[in-house]
Amino acid sequence: GGNCGLPVAVGDFNHAAMNHTDYDNSQACGACAEVTSKATGRSVIVKIVDRCPECKPGDIDLTQQMFAKIDNPTKGRIAITWKYVPCPLKSNSIKLHLKTGTSIHWTAFQLRNLRYAVAKLEYKKGNKWINIKREPFNFFIETKGIASSATLRATSVLGEQLIFNNIFIPSNAGQAVPDYDTKKQFKNVNGGGNNGGGGNPGQVIANGTYFLGSVTNGQHLVDKRNENNVRMTGANGAFAAQKWTLKHVGNNVYTLKNQGTGRYLEVPFAKCSDGANVNTWTNANGSHKRWQIIKHGNQYELKPIHCLDKSLDRDFGDRTKNGNVHLYNDANNNNQRWKITSVNSARTTRTVITFDQEVTVYPNPVNNDLHIKGVQAGEKVVILNQLGQPVWNTTLAPGQAILSIRHLPAGVYVLKAENAQQVLRIIKK
Repeated sequence: GGNCGLPVAVGDFNHAAMNHTDYDNSQACGACAEVTSKATGRSVIVKIVDRCPECKPGDIDLTQQMFAKIDNPTKGRIAITWKYVPCPLKSNSIKLHLKTGTSIHWTAFQLRNLRYAVAKLEYKKGNKWINIKREPFNFFIETKGIASSATLRATSVLGEQLIFNNIFIPSNAGQAVPDYDTKKQFKNVNGGGNNGGGGNPGQVIANGTYFLGSVTNGQHLVDKRNENNVRMTGANGAFAAQKWTLKHVGNNVYTLKNQGTGRYLEVPFAKCSDGANVNTWTNANGSHKRWQIIKHGNQYELKPIHCLDKSLDRDFGDRTKNGNVHLYNDANNNNQRWKITSVNSARTTRTVITFDQEVTVYPNPVNNDLHIKGVQAGEKVVILNQLGQPVWNTTLAPGQAILSIRHLPAGVYVLKAENAQQVLRIIKK
């Protein structure tokens, strides 16, 4: 069946070809997509078995029979929406197929009959799991070969892992081996809740809109669309580019959509190396655009599904304005720990705002008088509105610790001290 190499029965037209971008080096193979015509509202579920190199990002090429189920096929091309869904299966067991020519000297696997697409396949060597390279034609190939009685571990695009034991691998390439029935299948999980904050039992974070902040200095993750990667921001205001809408897709895997740009957090080109760039893209299709969120007390760790041994990391713990964010090997440290704070609760929280333990202000929210600590006499303090425009400033006199801001209208502001890196968000009641 096309680039994916999956078997398609004669008379079965319930399949489609995925555009090159979302084909994602064959990761889309075996997945199922629900395709809906914008004109008619009718939908059909199809299995991805091929790549459409001439299609634009976001396109899906349907068979004529499937096209006819949702719209008039004489139109040739229509506006659609689509999303990945669990595959309806006749047999509830993943099949492991060995490519012709496979032996203990050169080993190639393909997984078939999947409820969810596979993001990763590994084999165990001693006490280590070794990643098996995936090829664009949908086979996982270890060119050095794998010993017989192998133990394999498959990871779905939702982060679920299955282990297959005692896999027979022939000693010579001429020996035919039937497909191996794993007697296992990825769980049938549903996407969680809605953007109003609902969620599924066991979700570490309910669906909703949040700030993602550093645990060491409180700076927020921001999407600067005109740059080639996301960064930490030096201004912790209520700006849309600092807000991320989290949507649960199952097994504590989420998509993260930036409210300022409408784009989704991703690892470009599905790279999986230390220092790999992190950016945003226009859709959330593909495991490199989905993130497993792990709770550590009141902090969180984010891992891209295509590369679960890496974590979202602040480059060398960078505390500066516009600090870089990338992937790095799971190091279990604060560079990879994040605060996830609801945008709604952030508006009403009555706490002292502290960044790097250098400058603090309180009370916050404030009515009239704002107390400030950590700023020296003679230092200039500026308050800006949400557009970044200065609305008030003063130079602190010796012993001064109170700023009278009763003249400012109610709203959200940003306070900046002249000699401090911190930029503090304040709420005037």
